[in-house]
Amino acid sequence: AKKSEDTGAAELELAQRPWLSVEFEHSGTLSVNRQQTTLTVPVTVNNTGMSPAIGLYMNGELFIGAQGHFNARTDEKRICEDMSTMNTISGGETIFAGKALKRTLVIAASPADLTKYATGSSIMLDLVFCVGYHPSFKSSSYYTGATYMLGGTFAMDRTYNVADIDFFPFGLGTTTIR
Repeated sequence: AKKSEDTGAAELELAQRPWLSVEFEHSGTLSVNRQQTTLTVPVTVNNTGMSPAIGLYMNGELFIGAQGHFNARTDEKRICEDMSTMNTISGGETIFAGKALKRTLVIAASPADLTKYATGSSIMLDLVFCVGYHPSFKSSSYYTGATYMLGGTFAMDRTYNVADIDFFPFGLGTTTIR
């Protein structure tokens, strides 16, 4: 009887919980100076679940080129797990069921990585991102990871001034991590 009760409760939670997905717009800007490389990109977080997502918090990292270690799913999980240990879900925004939240995400990296991992005038940028939230009916947290990969061409002078950037989307994936 206890096992049936637990199974029923888990099924009810799955049916009623918020489910978030992340969409990145194919526009944005890359800013480079001697201190940092910054990618600014519009994002939309959609709640396709049956209840509000409360305490929404977003965090991410920008990887320039492969950097010899990039693994999107591993990095998504790490960023989401880092959020869970920081207890960041206590504040944040709310997305109601069937609604979307649009924000502009700003992620920074070292400008040295740009010059080290760019090939000629071509570059790959990987934005690894996590959204943390919880349902209105339970204090447990959920996490949705997303990766946005961009390829592009650019021109840069010796003072790290970048001009004529032309980015195109390379791929996108979203993972729900409990």
